[in-house]
Amino acid sequence: KPTYGLKGQLADGRGIALRVDQNGSVLEKNTEISTEAVPAEVQTAVTQLFGDLGTGKPREIIEGDTVRYEFAAKRPDAVMEMSVRNDGTVLSYANRWRAPGETRDKK
Repeated sequence: KPTYGLKGQLADGRGIALRVDQNGSVLEKNTEISTEAVPAEVQTAVTQLFGDLGTGKPREIIEGDTVRYEFAAKRPDAVMEMSVRNDGTVLSYANRWRAPGETRDKK
């Protein structure tokens, strides 16, 4: 079945992306949220892995009954990403080290 991706901005400026099926049903909703909106269990998991390293804007992804949160953090020598279920379970964690002098993420 074909699916379609839509990206946009909410009235308050936050980014949103939707994945919908051919009938218009929303399969996945991916929204920028504030750090304050992140559940405490999730924030604890993020702090344990990232420490006091600040993350960019967290994203809340709702797919059916499943809710997860995604975070990214950058420091001069690494780019780190993680996905955490709403109960605080870490679903994935990646750490990519940058080569000396590398200033941008490779695509």
